[in-house]
Amino acid sequence: MDTPRSTISTALLIGSDFEPGTEAHEPILNPRTGALIFDAAEASHAQIDRAVSAARMAWKLAPAIGGGNTVVSKPSEKAPLTARKMARILAGELPEGVVSVIAGRGHTVGHYLINHPGVDMISLTGEVATGKKMLDAAAKSVKRTHLELGGKAPVIVCDDADVAGAVDGLRAFGFYKAGQDCTAACRIYAGAKVYDRLVAELTAAVPTITLGAEDDATNEIGPLISPRQRDRAASFVNRAREVPHIAIPAAPFAVCGKMAA
Repeated sequence: MDTPRSTISTALLIGSDFEPGTEAHEPILNPRTGALIFDAAEASHAQIDRAVSAARMAWKLAPAIGGGNTVVSKPSEKAPLTARKMARILAGELPEGVVSVIAGRGHTVGHYLINHPGVDMISLTGEVATGKKMLDAAAKSVKRTHLELGGKAPVIVCDDADVAGAVDGLRAFGFYKAGQDCTAACRIYAGAKVYDRLVAELTAAVPTITLGAEDDATNEIGPLISPRQRDRAASFVNRAREVPHIAIPAAPFAVCGKMAA
């Protein structure tokens, strides 16, 4: 069931004010149906300036937040709704300027924000190519950086592990968000004594994951965020098929693990 548009927070949080973006529009689509949710307007340079200014003022006047930092957050232009909803909640709890939420594409809003002289530190969760751009921008004014550039999160299953518990965890955290999470359990290292049992039980567990159901609230795996990401993921699968693998039948599809040398 789709969320009614009237209940979706679409405004940007600039200081203590919620306001619409004023620049180019980015269509936000339902990745399951392709339907338009809304057109998200980017933040202008003036709005970014005011967000940074409000954040710096709150750092001096408001109680410390965590390590004493204020934040200007720019979520992905493809998935901005959670951040906008969070902004509504935080605005009622935090002093003005502690958190501001702006929106826009990386090469426009993101580029201006990371090069802003009022920003002291850049924190990114994204791909390596974007991380390189962040480091280039940070070097110009010696900004501090924190870059989380993804990876293949390993899971270690020891010989004395609770195999059933490990399977439940892998079933959940290896597939949730359709793998669109940097902490997704992508690799498994299992002890020799539990290996066969782990493979067998995980093979049986994976096909029970619900996906493709008409009622999206019951799906445990949702769609990828865009056709571009879907095609990219499909290309990885096609490349994987070209190398030697151990195939584990798991109707209605197969779970594959790369053959160890």
